[in-house]
Amino acid sequence: MEKNKRVFRLQQHTPLIHFQADQTGATLRSTEVKPKLDVALKAYFKSKRKSYNELLVGYHSKNRKPQHDAFNYRLIIRPRGEKWVESIPAKFPLFFGNMGNTFLEETKKLVFYPEIEFHIHCHFPEIIEAVENILPTFLLTENFGNRQSKGFGSFYLHPNDPLYQAPESTYHFEIKIKNGEDKLDDYEKLFTAIKWLYMAIRGGINLKSREKFEANGFTWQLSTFYCKSLLFTYAKSKGWQWEKKSIKKHFFPNGTPKEITGLEEQIHHYPEADILSFESGEAYLLKDLLGLSSSESWFSYKAKITKTHQKPKDRKSTRIKRFKSPVFFKPILNPEQDRFEVLITTRDIPKPMLGAKFFIRNVRDKSNSDLPLSTPKSFSLDEFFHFIFEAKDQNGQYLVDLRQHIAPQYHDQEEFLILDRIFSQIRTNLIQPAS
Repeated sequence: MEKNKRVFRLQQHTPLIHFQADQTGATLRSTEVKPKLDVALKAYFKSKRKSYNELLVGYHSKNRKPQHDAFNYRLIIRPRGEKWVESIPAKFPLFFGNMGNTFLEETKKLVFYPEIEFHIHCHFPEIIEAVENILPTFLLTENFGNRQSKGFGSFYLHPNDPLYQAPESTYHFEIKIKNGEDKLDDYEKLFTAIKWLYMAIRGGINLKSREKFEANGFTWQLSTFYCKSLLFTYAKSKGWQWEKKSIKKHFFPNGTPKEITGLEEQIHHYPEADILSFESGEAYLLKDLLGLSSSESWFSYKAKITKTHQKPKDRKSTRIKRFKSPVFFKPILNPEQDRFEVLITTRDIPKPMLGAKFFIRNVRDKSNSDLPLSTPKSFSLDEFFHFIFEAKDQNGQYLVDLRQHIAPQYHDQEEFLILDRIFSQIRTNLIQPAS
């Protein structure tokens, strides 16, 4: 092996969403990978209390200042094996990118290569050594391309690469597939499972049928499946009122007969639903801690809700417009290629998102003033995940029991069966922390 060159073998586990998928060699882009790897390298050198300025592009010994904030190495990425490309079907789980682009030539597609070569050319052995130390963890905690936090663009070290380490996570579950007989069907099954789990965790699931009925002078839609938000359940245990109750109370307290049902009508019709009735003096914006949604369509109310961050007075602070979910899914295809192991990890919520004040507006009805809501000043994702997956009551029963959490009439539905299987596997597979 050349002294100034290192080649790593990677295996691709899930497809990239790519807008140039039909081009030769369409795969990971070094322009996306290198900045992320550079951030990881800086964290590594800081943890070792080692200076790295001399390893940056344009460093001069005279002034000891680099010209750029990037490490001085070249990254070349080469795909290997047979390429698989597929157009993304309408309503493919967790993907919204081609909506409205039906007639554009460069719509995004799924692209997959079985192997990738990662070439690093560098004159600094310190950089190559650092990359070797961080690469397994780096690849385990990063995906690439669009919708990466939901599991698209998953790559990891090939089992035959010398640096390979078996991937592990506290929370993980498996999705069985058909051994590559129909890749698109396999991916749809995988991402459908991730979709239902993420929705159950964050905002809940309420699938409506087209069937309607009249009651108390109002028109109601039947639900084909309903799962109350696990985030709401956790918030209630903390004595917190979540934002959907606050928004309904502020903008939609009463409905319009035979058109829209307001909060009061919903409480009257579903008196046992704590998600409607629970109130607290501590009302927070919570869903957005799992990924900021600055614009939402509330179809049942024919409304569009926007959230605008109030920029702090500190000049160095900036207005928060985007914030990707700190809940991260890493699918790993097993060697037999008959199942995915889906690892779930969490990332720290950036400090500016904690205690952040937002103004919520119903843009289609300006008769109401904006609703100010803030995120809590502290929020532990570790505590939240422990609550939904591990915590038990004094009788040894899980605090979150899906068979109690989801009404019995939905237990034969596919969505319930998927969620129930995921929770059972996560609890079976739990890795107990070392004492």
